[in-house]
Amino acid sequence: MPRRVPDLAEWVTASRQRPLLRVLGIVGHDVGEGWCDYRVTPTAASGDGRGSVASFATTIAADMGVLVAATSTLDTDFEENNGTAELNMTFVAPPEGALLVHCEVASAAPQMRVILATVRDERGVITAHGRGTYAVRLKSRLP
Repeated sequence: MPRRVPDLAEWVTASRQRPLLRVLGIVGHDVGEGWCDYRVTPTAASGDGRGSVASFATTIAADMGVLVAATSTLDTDFEENNGTAELNMTFVAPPEGALLVHCEVASAAPQMRVILATVRDERGVITAHGRGTYAVRLKSRLP
């Protein structure tokens, strides 16, 4: 089953080159089949005024993580990405400093992936939990 797990160095470099991610301080940190980590540092655009990352930047990093984690589990012979169907984030503690957003596929059902997100600040404190669903489309089998 061929998978689409990104090469780590290329993925990190690509994240550094995307204008939205760059301005929000979001950079790929680590990636594997069914999971990924984004590091988010506060910037002028993403800071919360207290030296940490605002919730909107955290949510964008989680949405990107849902995409990467889900698509890395696709059987590229038969499946293709269809997009994030939903994303829910619950912020449980005020963050301090930079964040690590970890997204991992919890269920790989036909035509749907369920991804869990855990956000930790630089102290290691969990500051948010999330759940996303990602729609998968079956490739047409017509020649």
